[in-house]
Amino acid sequence: MQNVCKNRILIAHNSNVKIVDVGVVEYIKSDGCYSEIHLVSGEVYKVSKGLGYYEKLLGGYGFMRVHNGYLVNMELVTEIIGGARLRVRTISGEELPVTRHNKKEVMRFFM
Repeated sequence: MQNVCKNRILIAHNSNVKIVDVGVVEYIKSDGCYSEIHLVSGEVYKVSKGLGYYEKLLGGYGFMRVHNGYLVNMELVTEIIGGARLRVRTISGEELPVTRHNKKEVMRFFM
């Protein structure tokens, strides 16, 4: 039961449904057939939907697939880290990988 309504997402977690503002979702990490939703507060929710589901659901809300395993809220990216492996740093300090294929799209987002 995940849905976006008025910039909120419903996260079915255990036997509860958490209502979260989309803006506080920092990133979503793939975990096989599951996903881990990471909030700015540090809370993490493991849900039974794949990353592709969230990519479609949140694409219009500033989220971008930067890597096969990560969907990032680009509004919460504070730095693009170059070098041998491109990464983005989020507001909490997490460094997430960016594939070479997605590099141009990430750079274009901030132009």
